[in-house]
Amino acid sequence: MTSPNQNNESWLHRVLDERVELEKKVNALRLFLGSSKALALPERSQADLREQLYHMEGYAWVLQRRLRTASAQT
Repeated sequence: MTSPNQNNESWLHRVLDERVELEKKVNALRLFLGSSKALALPERSQADLREQLYHMEGYAWVLQRRLRTASAQT
């Protein structure tokens, strides 16, 4: 049986892992959007990718805030 502390650590590790993976995807999308391949896409596709990036960055910000809040409570 796991202790409440182990559950909390497990949750923190999962959130941290998710943030790290999301940051990799955010960085890859930023790089792509600055490339000639992105500029070759139709304008609507470029706009969709920029909007996707916006939401991904917002989600990454929320994950980071959750991590800061959790670490402040320990």
